[in-house]
Amino acid sequence: MRHLLRGESDADRPRARDRHGADDVRINEHLDELVRAMVEFKKDFEMRIYPGAAHAFFNDTRGTTYREAAAKDAWDRVVRFYRRMLGA
Repeated sequence: MRHLLRGESDADRPRARDRHGADDVRINEHLDELVRAMVEFKKDFEMRIYPGAAHAFFNDTRGTTYREAAAKDAWDRVVRFYRRMLGA
């Protein structure tokens, strides 16, 4: 991942948005590495961790993991991000 974070100009720099559940073990396992890399490479990075949500909290076809309030908030944030980036 670290090689993807190096960019010479603003256009080359990825803008990262992380939306995940606090109970998502796979993501949280390496969260410290992700945050360190984003800081080290001065990336435009926003993180939102949803308490009580696991992996796939956004998927409304999976009743055991879907968290409606978290999914709605995450979707709203994704849409606002794309509008800002695409000028829509």
